[in-house]
Amino acid sequence: MNFLLEMKNVSYRYRLKNETVVALKDFSFALSPGEMVALMGPSGSGKSTALLIAALLRPDYTGELLIGGKPVPSSERDKAVLRHSFFGCVFQHYAVIEDAPVWENVALPLEYAPRRLSRRQRRRRAVEELAKYGIEDLADRQVARLSGGQRQRVAIARATINDPQVIVADEPTAALDEVACDTIMRVFGAVRDHHRGIVIATHDPRVAQQCDRIVYLRSS
Repeated sequence: MNFLLEMKNVSYRYRLKNETVVALKDFSFALSPGEMVALMGPSGSGKSTALLIAALLRPDYTGELLIGGKPVPSSERDKAVLRHSFFGCVFQHYAVIEDAPVWENVALPLEYAPRRLSRRQRRRRAVEELAKYGIEDLADRQVARLSGGQRQRVAIARATINDPQVIVADEPTAALDEVACDTIMRVFGAVRDHHRGIVIATHDPRVAQQCDRIVYLRSS
């Protein structure tokens, strides 16, 4: 079977002062098309590290990572292309551009689309994506004026706008109320139904119960 994403005995260690910290140890995982998986475990168990490695955002790991059944390319340029075309990423710090309007933040991945879109086309696509999360009226507002929950939805809209094969999301509902959480999970469910894959690191049982399966990590 061809997995969208496969990690085999992946570990990640780093130095902190005079100590070696094991952030992830011998983690194996596979994601199939049309599957939504929750990663759960205590803080420090390596959930965020696993997502960063999977999305080609953290090098220097040991073990094997396969993307679409193929080894990760060695060229940094090829990695960057794969990172932007194959993945949509949502992380806890949001990574939004504070002094830019919402729609420009959401439209950023379209810069890597195979077909170059005009500014007007990118704005239209961004507004369409924002509408899925009920915040299309914020399209022209500066990100700096948004609440934490609104920023989270902007970050998620940016992750899904390019129709990625895999979405990796780190606590995507942490800043959201129950209604907003349900909205996000409905959109993620629709993405999954188009044979995409989603991996969500979460402590939220509301999220986990809507996933197809749960993978538990233990502290190293």
